[in-house]
Amino acid sequence: MSCDPVEPGSAKEIRGEPIPGATPPLSAIPAQGRMTGSDIAPSYSEVECAAVYRAIRERRNMRHFRPDPLDPELLGRLLEAAVEAPSVGYMQPWRFIRVLDLALRHAIHAMVEREQEATAQACGERAQEVRRLKLQGILECGELLAVALMDGR
Repeated sequence: MSCDPVEPGSAKEIRGEPIPGATPPLSAIPAQGRMTGSDIAPSYSEVECAAVYRAIRERRNMRHFRPDPLDPELLGRLLEAAVEAPSVGYMQPWRFIRVLDLALRHAIHAMVEREQEATAQACGERAQEVRRLKLQGILECGELLAVALMDGR
């Protein structure tokens, strides 16, 4: 997989042409040919299941970030994993936006600070807890990946 998915959408996606290797939308599969969840449920060993639960249990929030951009190969693997996330009807409505420009990250940081304060005010007694959430990572990281919906969704 290349890093192309970082762009808002390919020309093929915009024109609605099928993308090679993509799973067709459910509406394109005749009802008699559709599989149910039990037909396609993969079988995982106890060791594989334990590894997933361990990864979930041991995950940590990041508070310090590297100032250099991601290696393109690593970025490709991360995006490949991200686009495999489940979505209703395999619609995959998200788009990934890669922000390298520091001035733009400053503008995003300011916007997020405003939204954080609005959220704090709406949270009543938990306002201070919301205000303590750290947003500095937006400025400290080498690049920012934003996940967004396409216009009109």
